[in-house]
Amino acid sequence: MIVGVLHAPGGWLVAKANWTNLKITQLSLDLWGHVDGVIQNAIPDETVIVAHPLSLPDDKDQSPRPCDKWAKRQLLTRSNSIIKAPLRNWLRATDYDQVKSKGVNKELYGLFPFYKQLDDLSQEAKTNWHESHPELIFNQLDPQAILKGKKKPAGIAQRLDLLSQSGYFYPEELEPFLEKAEEHYGKMLAGPESILECLSLLIPAAHIRNNTAKYHPKSAPSDSQNRPFQMVL
Repeated sequence: MIVGVLHAPGGWLVAKANWTNLKITQLSLDLWGHVDGVIQNAIPDETVIVAHPLSLPDDKDQSPRPCDKWAKRQLLTRSNSIIKAPLRNWLRATDYDQVKSKGVNKELYGLFPFYKQLDDLSQEAKTNWHESHPELIFNQLDPQAILKGKKKPAGIAQRLDLLSQSGYFYPEELEPFLEKAEEHYGKMLAGPESILECLSLLIPAAHIRNNTAKYHPKSAPSDSQNRPFQMVL
C-alpha cells in the first residue's frame, strides 16, 4: 500500500492506493482530524509520503534545511511555495508574538500545531514515512511547464492533466475519482487543489516501492531525531 498525507483545511487528507504492474490503482481518500488517525488506520509496511516537514532544524545553523534550499532552486518562479521549516523549539510558542520577531509570518505560525503533531509522533510510527512536496512532483512530471496557480481553475485542470498523462494513473479513473471526492468533502474541507496534491504524493511512494526513488540532496545531515533533511521524488 502506498499513501500520501497532506494537511487540508478540514484535517489530514490521506490518499491510499495499490502499486500494481507499475500503475497506481484502487484509490481511496480519508480525512482525519488529528494525525493519530493516520497512524491508527495504518496498514503494516505502508510507504507514506508527507507534504510537510518530517525533519526540523534544532538551531539556526541548520536553517534553512538543505532540502528546502534545494527545492527552491528547482522551482525558481514558484519557489515561494516552499515554506522554510521552523526551528523545533518554535513549535512550543503559545502566541504569535513569541515568534514574530524571528521572521515567522502568520501563515507559517498557523501551521505550527500540525507540524507539532508530526514531530510528536514516535520514530517507530514514522519508520516508513518520507517527505516530499507536491509542486516538486508536478514540476518533475513536466519540467518545461509553467505551473499556474493551484487554486485557479486553469491550475487545477493543468495539475489533473499532468497526473492523467504521467503514466502512473489510469486516466479514465482519475477524473471521476476527483469529482466524487470534491462532492464528498467540499471546498471547505478539501478542495480540488488539496486532493490533487495528495494524489501526487503517491508518485514518489511508488518510486520507493519500485526502487527508483531519488533523495534530495543526496547527502544531507539529520536533525536531533535522526531524520534526514531530505525530500524524495
